[in-house]
Amino acid sequence: AAAWTSRVRIGASVLVAGYHRPVELAKRLATIDVLSEGRLDVGLGVGWSDEEHVVSEVDPRTRGERCDDFIEALLECWTADTVTHNGPFFTIPPSEIGPKPVQRPHPPLLFGMFSEAGYRRTVRYADGWTSSGLSVRRTRATVDKLNAQRSADQAPLSVHHRIYLRSPVPEVAELTTIDEVVAEVIACREAGFDEVIIELNFWERVDSEAAWADAPSWLSPVLQAAH
Repeated sequence: AAAWTSRVRIGASVLVAGYHRPVELAKRLATIDVLSEGRLDVGLGVGWSDEEHVVSEVDPRTRGERCDDFIEALLECWTADTVTHNGPFFTIPPSEIGPKPVQRPHPPLLFGMFSEAGYRRTVRYADGWTSSGLSVRRTRATVDKLNAQRSADQAPLSVHHRIYLRSPVPEVAELTTIDEVVAEVIACREAGFDEVIIELNFWERVDSEAAWADAPSWLSPVLQAAH
């Protein structure tokens, strides 16, 4: 993706911290940032599946505390010439760890966390917040609340609003027509959001490689509304 593009941002939303270790992930993500010349976004979350944490050899009851330590170690790997970390879950002896990301001090961290602890984590560490299936009004209100808790030297959180054309779970709202998506995108633009993500993975219309290739033409009215 980095080789075939020159402007689009590249990343995953979201990586579950409990399925990774900080040194390995820091090196992999920094490599992508180097290859894309600084176009990486890092989506990060604590996850919700106890079963997936268990098979990753992580106690799901400690996933929040582990995530805090994970983030501290990840940032240390990206920003320090000599990396040293001594936390409750991860220890890194004095080490030279590379590559370093092109973006300084590090690629943007976009959190998709909805619990009270997740909100506190977002206020402390994140550069942006990703909503998922929420209304535009609720997304704006949540980000405004989080920004009010940030310190004066922190930039406001960027806002990344996800729209589902077919929801993977009943609790997440979905839009069923392109006209509805256009209206939502216009509302996002008026609310000052930075990015809208159109989720196609579960949409029945995308049922082949050809359908994936045609998706931009179906969504052209959405792009026009965004601009």
